Amino acid sequence: MTQTPNLNLPYLMPAQALKYITYNEAMLRLDSLAQLSVKSRASTPPTSPIVGDAYLVGPTATGDWTGFEDFIARSDASGNWKMLEPNAGWTCLICDDRRLYGFFDTGWAEIQIPETMQTQFGVNAQADNLNRFVVKSENALFDNEGHSHRLKINKAALSDTASLQFQTGYQSYGEMGLIGNNALSIKVSENATDWTEAIRCETHTGHTQIKNMYSGGVYLLNETAKTITPPKSGGFMMIMIDNEDYPQLSHAAIVAYDIGVSPNVIILGSGDKFRVANDELLTGITGPDKFTTLSALNGSLMLENRYGTHQTYRYTFLG
Repeated sequence: MTQTPNLNLPYLMPAQALKYITYNEAMLRLDSLAQLSVKSRASTPPTSPIVGDAYLVGPTATGDWTGFEDFIARSDASGNWKMLEPNAGWTCLICDDRRLYGFFDTGWAEIQIPETMQTQFGVNAQADNLNRFVVKSENALFDNEGHSHRLKINKAALSDTASLQFQTGYQSYGEMGLIGNNALSIKVSENATDWTEAIRCETHTGHTQIKNMYSGGVYLLNETAKTITPPKSGGFMMIMIDNEDYPQLSHAAIVAYDIGVSPNVIILGSGDKFRVANDELLTGITGPDKFTTLSALNGSLMLENRYGTHQTYRYTFLG
């Protein structure tokens, strides 16, 4: 045997001449392989390497590295490359991406090392700079530890997005979250490119808008009136008092409205204590006593409560 079995360091032989050459070669090889690290993984030799620079040769190597895929290439003092063939079980730190690799029967493979702060983590899948946490599984469970459990998605600014996307073939067709604002919304796409907002819940009011439908509410003191801005200039509106202790039907209605240049409200069905007024500014005591009055103005609707007590009105717009 003329060399060691693992690092292939040459032995000094009996009666060998010029022993220092063999010894120096062994020292250079040991210097390259002990605490093995390389600058990067590459397939093309750099043009001006520094003595001692080492690289892990990648696939489809070119130039002086042709045919030496998976070898360690070390630059020597004469400007040549010393090619070191790995054995199974070697480990190598690739400095530019700060990852540790091991050499196995199938070649070099990354060795996953648990850290206090992982920059990427994959479960049965390879994470990358875009998807830093990847799980490939039929199911995933986030369990409680005796009490509640909350999953949080945080964004940096109002105009950013914190959402869940639902995909087919890695193309997104549904999205739910805070998308470009702080309103909770659900969006859908037919082609994974053009998106339509189907549902939107406003944060400051809790009002919910569904595509072609918008629901909300307004609290009115007795003998006061407030403006309501519909989502569209024309359509249908359902309105009623939200109080089970008071008769709702007499103050409920379904109306058609137009808040354009010729404001108009038409009752399609209503209780006996609900009335409409066209293009009339309501003051809180404009309509009859004990009545609810709805008026159409240019750009808005106006609702007046003369029920006799403070009331909350719920409404839904269609169209």
